[in-house]
Amino acid sequence: MFIATASSMSAAEKDSTQGGKVTVVVTHEVKDYASWRKAYNMDASNRKASGFQILGVYTDVKNPNMVTVIGDFASAAAADSFMVNPKLKEAMEKGGVIGKPDVKVLIPGAK
Repeated sequence: MFIATASSMSAAEKDSTQGGKVTVVVTHEVKDYASWRKAYNMDASNRKASGFQILGVYTDVKNPNMVTVIGDFASAAAADSFMVNPKLKEAMEKGGVIGKPDVKVLIPGAK
């Protein structure tokens, strides 16, 4: 399973996110949304411990098993730590995640 992490960012990207909040968008397909949701709900303590503040969970209008989770971390390093946590991998396996998730770590654009 591949997860894009802060460690895979360029030096310029790391410099821009080291001290500031990042928003993470994770999209993946699951075998069955209801089963995935149960596993997701059971992993709440892991997300809380990592500082992952969930902004929303969404499903695709045409494919309810295509799930997107959006949330904030205090830093890219915090997001990186969460993404490589074995508890996350275990929760994703229990939830029936298919293939590798698409992960985007975002910072606000210049005004």
